[in-house]
Order: sequence, then structure tokens, then C-alpha cells
Amino acid sequence: MNTRKVPIFLIAFLASILLSCQSNSPEDPTVEGLPKEPVKIPEVPEDPISSDHCANANRVGDPNWVYDESKNDSNFSTMQEWKLAGVEDGIPCKEALTKVATKSVTETDINAFQDIIDNVIIPNNTSSAYILVEEGIHYLDQPLNMKSGIVLRGEDKNNTIIIVRIKHKWQESGSRKLFAINFDDVENSGIENLTIKYQVKDATATYQPLDRNNFDEPNESVPDIAWPFRNDYKVNLNNPDKVNPLIDDSLYVGLVKFDGTTKNSWMQDTVLLESGTDPIWIGTHTRHLTLRYNDIYRCYNKGGEGNCYYDIRGQYILVTNERVRKIRHIAIQQEAKYNVLYQNDFEIDVNFHNGDLGFNLVEQNSIKIPFVHKWHNLATGGIDTHQAPGPKNLLYKNETAHKRSGYNNIPAVDLVYEVITFNDVLSLSDKPKHGTLYPMAFN
Repeated sequence: MNTRKVPIFLIAFLASILLSCQSNSPEDPTVEGLPKEPVKIPEVPEDPISSDHCANANRVGDPNWVYDESKNDSNFSTMQEWKLAGVEDGIPCKEALTKVATKSVTETDINAFQDIIDNVIIPNNTSSAYILVEEGIHYLDQPLNMKSGIVLRGEDKNNTIIIVRIKHKWQESGSRKLFAINFDDVENSGIENLTIKYQVKDATATYQPLDRNNFDEPNESVPDIAWPFRNDYKVNLNNPDKVNPLIDDSLYVGLVKFDGTTKNSWMQDTVLLESGTDPIWIGTHTRHLTLRYNDIYRCYNKGGEGNCYYDIRGQYILVTNERVRKIRHIAIQQEAKYNVLYQNDFEIDVNFHNGDLGFNLVEQNSIKIPFVHKWHNLATGGIDTHQAPGPKNLLYKNETAHKRSGYNNIPAVDLVYEVITFNDVLSLSDKPKHGTLYPMAFN
């Protein structure tokens, strides 16, 4: 496993920053409910967005991240598809994009964000340009719709914070969920360098999701503590009663959705906190997306009916250097095919959930699961209500552990595992000749 982790900010430090940030909401001047522990993401350069000239870029998914023909292996021919995962020709480097607008914290109208996106003009002969989101706290009270060629880039990831305050009930107005930021039928568009947090607050209190421990913490043993994998639960931020959680059925709001024919788009260097439901949802007709160096932490509706997933249904999606904790599943399903999950840090199961099309790769990830998470490291949907996994889904060189005895079903780092049916894998006798099923390198 090549991914390295470093603490980025402690809660006390970040809280002090937030309190000093300018608020654009007179009735809500502070942001509460940020993590009570360090939020760690994979180590990245001091300027997290690739800032070298594109020819010298240095991160997985950059323009110079290319296939190494010398490591081709005809026994694993799907390498020729996996090499195509992610944004075609790589995510543009920082200096390759032109700034076309700024979203300031003083622009407080409910339509301000959307108006800026709708009205900017992308320079001729340019596929993408960026809107600088000014350092400070920005509030989102209605869904935001991206458009082709537009990138939202935070001025400073830790201090450029979008607070989502949308409410939505299950099946309200015929829709099971709403999402805060929507990429629908767009291309060459992205999100970079932001913190996005779903805030649950009323006149009397601020709330947080009901959950338990991370992998590196002792298992909670509070008598009669409520089971966290339920919907409609929340607890008070300052005095959480985990035995008698509060009920709130208006939190079916995800954070980022890629849908329709969206392609060649991305999210990078972004923190997603306390989503109402799916923090990330990727639709069946999407192609060539890259999600990298993001930190996804906590979720409210972790119960059934497809909630709180990092949900991958598209094709040629590259997921790399993500850190994901305290949601329900990494779900690979529906039309998912030729997707690559590479060098991530997961504290949840990788779940071939419901009838994917096969030929997906999971390589060199850390998959280490706390006791409260009752699924195996490699899981599927239930046999009675879900379709079987597709063919030739492979897992290789993943570092795995589970705090529940007998739940780690992919324990060997040096074996290639194939998902063969519900909650079952086969270890293959063949191994790649050059020690990887994803032979990419920096050019």
C-alpha cells in the first residue's frame, strides 16, 4: 500500500478558524458539529491541487498518469480497459484553467451560487475554467446545478466551507432523495479544494449522526446503545443520547451527484462531512470520472433502501486516494463496469451490491473495518432482494482487517480474488506477472 496519511487539522484548530470566518447568514453565524477527532487524508503536496506544469504532474489521475506497456499481462486482458478509467487525458492541472468568476462570502442571496454558474462564459478554445469560491462560510439552501466546463475551486480547502441546509423527506414530491451539488449531463466540470458539510440545526440545538467507533478506536459498550444502521436518527451534538436517539425524517439529502451523460468530470481534494444520505452518487450512464484525495466522513440515514452509499453505477470511474468512514457501503452496482478503486483508505465494506456488469478492479486499498460494521470486507447485496455480482470482478493486494472474528473474507495480500457469487470469492491461481493489475506510471 503506497498511500500515506497525515493529520490535516485538529478540531480545536478548525473550530477556531470557523468562528473567525465571515458568515453570510445573520441568523447562523457559526458552524458547529465538525469532527471531534483529527480528519486525516492521504498526504498530498502543500498545494493540494496539482500545481506543477502538466508535463511534470505527480498524482494518480494527472495528465502524465499513463499505461506502462512493459507490464502488460495477456492473462488479465481487462488491463486494457482499466487503463482507461478516470478523466480522459487526466484532470487538468491547476495552472491550465482560467479563473472566470469569484463567489464571495458577501453574496448571500439564495440564488447567488447558481447565478454565477449560469452566467459565466468559458473562454474560447478552452474546455474548462474555474470559479474561485472565496475563503469563508457559504450556505446552500437549494440544490446547485453544475454546467459543462465549470469547476468550483475553493480558495483554501480547510477554510472554504459550504454548509448545506436543505431538507427533504423520503419520496417527497416523488423523489426519494435530493442532492446538494448536481452534475447532470455535463462534461469537463469539477469540484476542488472545498469542505462541504450537511448541517442539521434548529432553534434549540445542533445535531450529529448516530454512529460509533472508527477502526482504531475501542468498540463502544454503552448498555442498550441504539443500532446506528437505521434511518431517521440523529443525536444532539453537545449531549448525545445514543440510547434514545431523536427522530427526523427530513434528512434525505446527499452531497454530490454525477448523473445523466456526465463524463470527464471530477471531484478532488474535498472534505464531505455528515451527509444526510449518499455522500457521493454516480449514475449508470456516467463515464470517465475521477474522484481522488477526498475525505468522506459520517452520514445520518445509514439504514436500508439504498442510503448512505458511496454509490458507483457508471463506467470507467477512477476512485483513488479517498478516505471513507462511517457510511454504509462502497456500492458497486447496476451498470458499473471497468471501474478502478486504487490506493484508497476504507473503513467500510466494498460491496458488489446489485447486479453490476462485472470487470471492476479493487487494488492496493486499505480495507479495515470496525466492529460495529457488520458486513464482510468484501460484501454483496442480500440474495433474496438483489441480483448477483457480475463476472470478473477482481481484488488484489488489498491490506484488510475486521474487528469481528471471521468477517475478513479477503485476507491474503498476495492473492487475486474473484467475486463469484453472493458474499463469496474465489482465490485465483494466476497472478499478474509484474505484481499489479493496474500497471500505470508517471510519464
